[in-house]
Amino acid sequence: MWCYFCHISYYFGRSHLGSISGLATTISVAGTAFGRVLFATGFDNFGSYAPILGFSLILPSAIALTAFWVEFA
Repeated sequence: MWCYFCHISYYFGRSHLGSISGLATTISVAGTAFGRVLFATGFDNFGSYAPILGFSLILPSAIALTAFWVEFA
């Protein structure tokens, strides 16, 4: 995790390190909490994790494709 903060300070400066890492930690904790509820509800409704795994791949895939498109555009 320390290397992650090194990259943040390199790209955004040391003055913004606290606010960016605080937001990243908040998003990580919220994602951890929401993920458990999402997968438990999906398993209860569908009887399997497969549909909810497919659903949870939509957003990261869209972000990855957008990042690839922005990098080479």
